[in-house]
Amino acid sequence: MLETTRRSMSVHAAALSIHDLDQASARLRAQTPWQRHGQSAVTLIKEPDLRVVLLELRAGARVVEHHTAARVTIHLLRGRVRMHVGDRTLPLVAGQLVMLAADVAHDVGADDDSTVLVTLAWSPAARAGAGATGAGS
Repeated sequence: MLETTRRSMSVHAAALSIHDLDQASARLRAQTPWQRHGQSAVTLIKEPDLRVVLLELRAGARVVEHHTAARVTIHLLRGRVRMHVGDRTLPLVAGQLVMLAADVAHDVGADDDSTVLVTLAWSPAARAGAGATGAGS
């Protein structure tokens, strides 16, 4: 039987990683960066070809335009955000998931306090060519 503690709620083994997103989200909102600047993030999973990042945004906070060499999914767990991709504005609500191809410029602004789960996945070709250095989303 797999056991986790309430303290960490994260179990790591060779082929297994379990995270309590509610607990991680609450910790992020209690941290100074979120309280002062309206955003805070933690990398939950960091592998050569995969990153999973939990991001907390306070209403009004904005992640400026950027892109990454990875394919990206943005899963809004809580709140409302507006995502800008090219000339499109995508209003997102909790439960929605967006996928972006590699090197697609985008930004995100929070309309409400929001929790975002960002997954970055590098293809073997992208990792070999450019390296898995772009971790933004």
